[in-house]
Parts: sequence; C-alpha cells; structure tokens
Amino acid sequence: MLRLKADGDAREVAWTECCERYEPIIVGFARRQGLSPSQLPDLVQQIVMGFFAAQPRFTYNPEKGRFRGYLKTCVAHEIQRLRTTSAASAKRERSASVNDEAEDRAWDAEGESQQLRAAMERVRASYRDNSTFEAFHRVFVLNEPADRVAADLGLSRDSVYQAKTRVLAKLQVELALIGEQMGD
Repeated sequence: MLRLKADGDAREVAWTECCERYEPIIVGFARRQGLSPSQLPDLVQQIVMGFFAAQPRFTYNPEKGRFRGYLKTCVAHEIQRLRTTSAASAKRERSASVNDEAEDRAWDAEGESQQLRAAMERVRASYRDNSTFEAFHRVFVLNEPADRVAADLGLSRDSVYQAKTRVLAKLQVELALIGEQMGD
C-alpha cells in the first residue's frame, strides 16, 4: 500500500497491481451480494476513484485492522448506495435485511478464494516438473487415491505423497506472502 504514494511510473505500476489484486475480490463479493452484472463496472470504478481520492490522506495502520477489512467496508457502503439508487434493487432491499456477519463471511471467503487461486498459480508456475504439481492437485484438490495417481503418472506412492507435502509447503509460503502484500 505504501507504494501507492510513490511518484511517476512506480505509482502507476503500484495502482495497476492494486487494481489487479482487489478487483476480482470486489466483483466476486458484489455478485454474492446480489448486484447485477451491469452494476459491477460502476461499483469498481467508484471504489477505485474513492480510494484514489482518499489515498493521500490514508495511512495504513495494521493495529486498527487489515486493509482488506477497510476495503470491504468501502465496498459494502458503495453496494448499499447502488442499491438505494436503483428502483429495482430498492424493492429487493426492503424485503431483505442486511446481515453484517454474513456479509463479512462472504467478503472474507471471496478474498481467501482469490488469494488461494493466485498462490496456486504461482506455485504451479514454479514447477518445471509438472508431474509434481499434478500429483499434488489430483491427490489434494481432486481427492483422487494416491495409488491411482502414482500409476497414472509413473511415480511411486511415496513420491506422490512427497509431491503433495512439497507443494503444500510452497503453497503455504505463497499464501503468507500474498497475505502480507494485501495487508492481512
């Protein structure tokens, strides 16, 4: 977040990275909250413009909470605003109550999902030997029996379990790095 205050090209790169990192979370969360696809571009634009305007005065303080929590509050407020300005959405809102706890869970789930996807892609890209990652994916993600995966990939059963352990360890490191980058 501190790089957003840089000058010139560094700032532009930082803003691009910030948008790439958080836009999928914002969009996924908004979809779960019932926003229509036509409302999503406006939502993202308002959030980015609002944060851009507030950014010079914004100081991230991890003791007050995660940046993702701050951003979630901004997104929830903007969703609320969009709902009240749309006649069709206003009808839906009158009949539905907003549950902050459910909203928090949905936001966190979307953020964690995006972080996991990003970490998986980083880890997958780090393996030249694709059978290691494939063994992990089939045993851990797809829950296939290790014996079948070993036979299919021409590996021993122990090699499949070692691959799973190695990839999980790398995945945990990547998740921690992504969490740090996102202010978690």
